[in-house]
Amino acid sequence: ILTSPSCPATCAPPPNTSLFVRNVADNTRSEDLPREFGRYGPIVDVYVPLDFYTRHPRGFAYVQFEDVRDAEDALHNLDRKWICGRQIEIQFEPLCTVGRNANWYRHSGKQYGGSSKNKKNGTTL
Repeated sequence: ILTSPSCPATCAPPPNTSLFVRNVADNTRSEDLPREFGRYGPIVDVYVPLDFYTRHPRGFAYVQFEDVRDAEDALHNLDRKWICGRQIEIQFEPLCTVGRNANWYRHSGKQYGGSSKNKKNGTTL
């Protein structure tokens, strides 16, 4: 249990709906992952960071679900599965980065390369 000045010791951390996906194939795009992950529930966002020089995926991605239970289902069903020719590894995004995802990763993505698909309005960020 995490605590903060505004949260008493008995307060549980907010549900984490973001998954960190390792070993993403070199040809993976943000549009590719919803095909696999979307089977488990509505997806809010997919972010595949790109290498600045090669413009290829850096080997990892983030998938954010609307509901934590859908993220749990995806993690349990897709961890160690083969997607796009690679055996991916999935874990919940560390709590220290949740909430920063929309700001820090987006800034990093735009500066150093990245592609993201926002599922609510269908725009690529």
